[in-house]
Amino acid sequence: QIGELFDLPMLNQTVKTIPSDIDVLLVVQPTELTPEATYAIDQFALAGGRSLVLVDPVSEVSQFTNVRADKKGLEEIAKVLEAWGVEFDRKAVAADIAHARRVRFGQGGETVTAYVGWLGLDAASMAKEDVLAAGVETLNFPSAGILKPKKDAKTSITPIVSTSPQAMQIGITDVGVRADPAKLLQNYKPGGTPFMLMAGVSGEAKSAFPDGPPKDGAASKPAEASEPAKDEK
Repeated sequence: QIGELFDLPMLNQTVKTIPSDIDVLLVVQPTELTPEATYAIDQFALAGGRSLVLVDPVSEVSQFTNVRADKKGLEEIAKVLEAWGVEFDRKAVAADIAHARRVRFGQGGETVTAYVGWLGLDAASMAKEDVLAAGVETLNFPSAGILKPKKDAKTSITPIVSTSPQAMQIGITDVGVRADPAKLLQNYKPGGTPFMLMAGVSGEAKSAFPDGPPKDGAASKPAEASEPAKDEK
């Protein structure tokens, strides 16, 4: 549907530069992102380009469609997010009993229960003043990842979508095709603290490439130098 509203040129995961005519860079669950492509994303944002990065620790679409989901892409983009002041735990999923969606499971789908790993969030869970949440009434999050601002972040991290305080952190092996919704509900223990699922990032950020472009496919690492950046997940 997004393609009906915007021009949506596709960039491959080996791209070395982001074209200058890109107004907003949309990065969605990268699977085989190369260090060179990661560097291009990093530099695009540090130069003031607007980015929307959508990542979760578990890609249920890939699991249900038998599409190979390489973790290398998540590792690469996580390094960039960390350099920009955001921690993304690739082994943690946000569960929330207050926003659990009801699902059918079991043989023939005869059992109905609340699945705390699949969230249906309403407007009260969103920052209404943020342009990304404006006009949005509901959002569905299957196996949502958890974002945290780094303690030493120089950037401004603004929550856009959050769970309720009754949220609980679960592991990536608890969700997906082998999930047991009834067992998750039985063992549920509210944590007392809301989790940030979507955030806006602005201000002075570090580059993930302090030594310049990667050489010979070398992996990226967080930097010390600061440059302006603007990114949203």
